[in-house]
Amino acid sequence: MMQSVKAQTTIDAPISVPLHFTQTSSGYYKLGIYVGIGDGAAPALFEFDTGGTGFYAAYSPHAGISPWWGNHTVITPEVPIENAYDSGLTYSGRLAEGAVSLFASASSSTPLITTATTAQIGQMNTINQNDPSTGHLVQKLWSEDGNETAHPPIDGVFYGDFGMNLAYNLNPNSAGIANLVAQLNYGSGVTAGFRINVDQATQQAHLQIGLTEADTQSAAASYFLMNSDGGAPPDATIPVSDLPFYSQQLFDATIMIQGEDGTLISVDTGITPDTGASTTLHNTQNSPGSLPGEYAGFINWSNAEQDLGALEDGLEFGLLGLTIDDEIVPFFEFTTSGATNAGNVMVQNNRPLNPLYYLNTGISLFYAYNLIYDMENGIIGLQAVPEPSSLGLLALGATASWLAFRRRRS
Repeated sequence: MMQSVKAQTTIDAPISVPLHFTQTSSGYYKLGIYVGIGDGAAPALFEFDTGGTGFYAAYSPHAGISPWWGNHTVITPEVPIENAYDSGLTYSGRLAEGAVSLFASASSSTPLITTATTAQIGQMNTINQNDPSTGHLVQKLWSEDGNETAHPPIDGVFYGDFGMNLAYNLNPNSAGIANLVAQLNYGSGVTAGFRINVDQATQQAHLQIGLTEADTQSAAASYFLMNSDGGAPPDATIPVSDLPFYSQQLFDATIMIQGEDGTLISVDTGITPDTGASTTLHNTQNSPGSLPGEYAGFINWSNAEQDLGALEDGLEFGLLGLTIDDEIVPFFEFTTSGATNAGNVMVQNNRPLNPLYYLNTGISLFYAYNLIYDMENGIIGLQAVPEPSSLGLLALGATASWLAFRRRRS
C-alpha cells in the first residue's frame, strides 16, 4: 500500500515498532522491520541489524521493481557507496537522501515514525555474495534489474540492512549514513534511546523508541557504560540529534570459559550485541598475552587453516561486567553445545577486513535479555526476560558453577 510521508516525528512518549521473526534461507530466524523511503513508498522487509551501521536498501530504476523507494528522494550519483559485511555480503550503489518511515507491517497505511527528509541512505543497485576470506564473487544477488535469484537478496527474505549500531561510518563517502533511530527528535518527556524486546518462545518482538525511568532506572536491569567511538572525528555527532557516536564493540566485559582442563579468562573484551549474527568469537589469534594458546585448547577447528571453528561442547561460558554502580555481575551464561544455536559459540579468525579481537553475542543475547540503549547518557542496560528462553535454562546450571568457581578463587 502506497504511503504519503508526514513531517518528522518528535518522540515525546515511547513508540513501539513491531519486529518480525523471519526464517531465512539458512533455516535460522532473524528479525525484520518494515520500512519505506520517500513519498508513496510501499513498506518492505529489511533486516533489523544491531551489528550494522546505517540503512542500505536495494534499488532498481525500473518501475515496480523496488516499490519501497518512493518519490521525493535526492540522489547523488557522483558519490559512490560501498559496504561489505563480515558474512561476505557486499553492496554497491550511491548516496541518497530522503525521509525514512517505519511501519507495523507490509499492509500498514500509516507510518509509525518518520525521519527528516535529510536522512542519508545507501541506494544499492548491486548486491553480491562474496567469499568472506578471499573476496571472490560467489553469487550475484541483486542488480538494477532486480533479484538475481528467485528470492530477495538478503538471506532470501530481506531487501537490505537496517543498521542499528551507533558507530561512526568509516566506509568511504558514507560518514552521514548512521543509525536512523538516533537521528530523530527526542522531546523532554523521554530519554533519547531505544529498547529491543524479543520473546523467542512466542516469536514476538518490538523496538521501543524513546526511554522512560522504567527503562533507565530499573532495579531488574544491569547497566554498563558504552564505549565511545575512537574512530570518529573529534566533535563528530549524529545528525539531527547531535548525540555522540559509540563503538561497534559497545561495551566491555570479561569472558570466562571453564572446562575440565582449566579456565580461560579474558578481561576487558569488546562486546558487540548483534541481532544479525550468531554468537562468535572473532580473531582469537589477536587476543592479548597467552590467550591465543589458551583458546586453542577449547576450540574444535573445522579447517586446516584454523580460521573457522567452534568452542567445544560442554564448556561453561559466561561474561562478567562492571556496572555503573561498580558492581561485578555475571550474565550471558550457558553451557556450550553445538546441538543448539543458543549454546553454539563459533570462532572466526583471519578475516582481512576485520582483524579485531572481540565477542559478537549474536541474537542469543537478545533472547535472554531486553537490551536498553540509553544514547543520551552512554549506558547500555540488560534486563533478563520475564520467562527464561532455552538459553536462560542453560544459564541456570552454569550460574551455580560460576559461583563455585568464584568461591574457589576468592
